[in-house]
Amino acid sequence: MIKNYKGYNPEFWYEAEDKAFHGWVQGIRDVVHFEAATIEDIQKEFEASVDDYLEACEKWGQEPQKPKSGKLAVRIAPEIHEMVASAATYDAKSINQWIAETLEKAARERLAEGSIKIKVR
Repeated sequence: MIKNYKGYNPEFWYEAEDKAFHGWVQGIRDVVHFEAATIEDIQKEFEASVDDYLEACEKWGQEPQKPKSGKLAVRIAPEIHEMVASAATYDAKSINQWIAETLEKAARERLAEGSIKIKVR
C-alpha cells in the first residue's frame, strides 16, 4: 500500500493504454507527477518525485506548497449547529461526516460552475 511521504499524500491509478501506474501529489496546486511500471515501484517513484519537487523549490528559492491539514474550524450560530446536528442524525451520520460530505458536494458544484464572482462595493 502506498503511504504518505514527508507530509505529502499520493493519488494513483492504472492506465491500461500505456500499461503503467500514474500518480500525483494531492492537495497542492503545483503538479508533482510520478509513474511506475509495477505497483511495487509506485511508492519509490512517489518518494523520488516529492524529493525532486522539494529540491526544485529550494533551487528556485520558493517555498514548497504543503497540503491542507484536513482540519477546519468553523464558528456558526447555535441554531445552525442544532440544525446540522439534526440533519446528521436524520442521515445516520456523525456531524463531522455530514459536514464533510455537504461541503464536498457544495464545493464540487461551485467549482463546476467555473465562473469567478467579484464583489463590487
